[in-house]
Amino acid sequence: MLIDTIIFVTNSTINNSLKNDAQNGLFALKPTIYIVHKISSNYHDRYWISGNREKGLIMGTSLNGLGNKFALVDRINISDVREIVPELIGDSIL
Repeated sequence: MLIDTIIFVTNSTINNSLKNDAQNGLFALKPTIYIVHKISSNYHDRYWISGNREKGLIMGTSLNGLGNKFALVDRINISDVREIVPELIGDSIL
């Protein structure tokens, strides 16, 4: 799967050091990736939605928590993806 765009949604402005570390790590993997940061307090869970809006993952930890402890990473049912996507569009996230 090719990832061209990543949209980070946080409930406030993000720490610049953390933001730069995340961006630098992503650019090291793919220099042409497009990274967007949006602010919204409507979302708590960590969703990964595919570009075609047909698949998704949910993570039970933050990105900086990956690898530190056991954490849930699970597929989202397509019916749930189809419910989440219109909400993201309605909030101008997508």
